[in-house]
Amino acid sequence: MQPSVKIGSDAPTGEHFQIELQKTGDSTAHIQFELWHKGHDPAALPPDSNQSFDANDIRASKDSLVCRGSIFIFHPSLTCTINDAQPPKGPFVRVVVGGAPIGNGTHEYPISAADKGKIEQFLSAAKFPPIG
Repeated sequence: MQPSVKIGSDAPTGEHFQIELQKTGDSTAHIQFELWHKGHDPAALPPDSNQSFDANDIRASKDSLVCRGSIFIFHPSLTCTINDAQPPKGPFVRVVVGGAPIGNGTHEYPISAADKGKIEQFLSAAKFPPIG
């Protein structure tokens, strides 16, 4: 069975995100991205937005992942870094998106220390080809 990881993030805007990454091959994965708008309870309601895409050409290190997505005819680049707490901010994931039809730019997702550990365990277990 291929490794996977699922994490949650509560944005300062009140939105809740749930992101699942499941390895599907040596350098490929499937990403599921769910969003609940402010005031919508993820424990009681389905997500307001549910998107998924395949990630290809994945390269990783102990705290970073780079890849190309596959969304219709688009192939955006994604660079994800897992960051330690930087008080007063807790741990977070920074995602830089380029070449997408929407959502390009830098996005930060606050995560718990437990989820940071889950991501690091996933990257270790997934054994994606190394960055560089």
